[in-house]
Amino acid sequence: MFWNKSKGGKKGAKKKVAARSSTAKKSAGKPADGQAPVSSEQSLDLLADFLRIFGEGAFDLEEISAPEIRERCDTWARHLILGIEPPDRPAEADDWEGGAKAPRDLPGVRRFVDETRSEEHRYVGKSFGNMFEAIWAFIGGLRHTLVFDEQTDAQITHRIRRLEKAAQGNSTERLKQEALETVSLVRESMANRGDNQQKLIASLGNRLEALRAELTVVREQAACDDLTGLFNRGSFDEHLERLVDLHNLFDRPVALFMIDIDHFKWVNDTHGHSVGDTVIKEVASSLAKSFLRKEDFVARFGGEEFAVVLQEGRLETLKSLAERALQRLRDLEFEVGGEQLRVTASLGMALVHPGETAARWLERADAALYDAKQAGRDRVVIHPSDHENASEG
Repeated sequence: MFWNKSKGGKKGAKKKVAARSSTAKKSAGKPADGQAPVSSEQSLDLLADFLRIFGEGAFDLEEISAPEIRERCDTWARHLILGIEPPDRPAEADDWEGGAKAPRDLPGVRRFVDETRSEEHRYVGKSFGNMFEAIWAFIGGLRHTLVFDEQTDAQITHRIRRLEKAAQGNSTERLKQEALETVSLVRESMANRGDNQQKLIASLGNRLEALRAELTVVREQAACDDLTGLFNRGSFDEHLERLVDLHNLFDRPVALFMIDIDHFKWVNDTHGHSVGDTVIKEVASSLAKSFLRKEDFVARFGGEEFAVVLQEGRLETLKSLAERALQRLRDLEFEVGGEQLRVTASLGMALVHPGETAARWLERADAALYDAKQAGRDRVVIHPSDHENASEG
């Protein structure tokens, strides 16, 4: 739901979407009390020191090696201090006649640091993505292997739980160690279980070979939505499949929220797509702040629709979290043309059921969202089958 509230009725009010702070603008560029102003030469020295430190921490990337990065950092530093030509730009004769120094190319410095840092971020993100995706594939393979053996001992179950926890962290060394120990333990446990178990070991060995290959594959699709910074639809679909596997393996409860902004078409038609994009970004930011636990997963499903996946099974807790998220959305204000614009959303909820596919789970959450829209919007609706299961429990 959206509604407008007049702001003073003044004509000629400027159209704006977000307030800007004047305090930060007044204080920018002033030295702290009791400190002398920093000269331009000192600033260049500091910037040159930063570039050298940045170069010392360089590592090999796909397109450029660590020594090359360090050399460029050093050349940029000497350019700032001595006035030599910056890297990747041919020297101009006029700059050197009579010992003249080349002009300081500060935008070039900024561009070099920004491009190098972006490449590092992309490279590290790909490396972690390859590792974690392969481990999740391995865990899924274990699930398909162990369903044939109901007598798998508690030690193996405990080891797989450790591997799952490591896959949710950021330490590649721990992830590697847990994977190797899990493989070793599974092989040792199955070694004496007859011909059928030997066939399962062979199947697991094939899975490990696939894992080794997957560790070297670069993920082609970005993980995040460009507009909001949340996970995108592709990442959401992968995450849903993984959690269905984990639920079937460990019987871990998981809930899915599907959230849709009410009357969003009216916003675009009335105020334009620029304001509509701002509303989507602010709603995304509010949802991210509402679900802050490490295991919480918030994604932009598409358009004005969002998805949240929570590893929680108590309906009372889930209903409370959902209501809190919708209240935060009601508290949002957007100032447009001298008027205040507010937003509401509808939310459908479904718990994953044993043996259920990710597609069926999503279908039930969508059905609950549809019921919330039909019931008047700005509300939470839980899929009826989850109420029934709770009553039976």
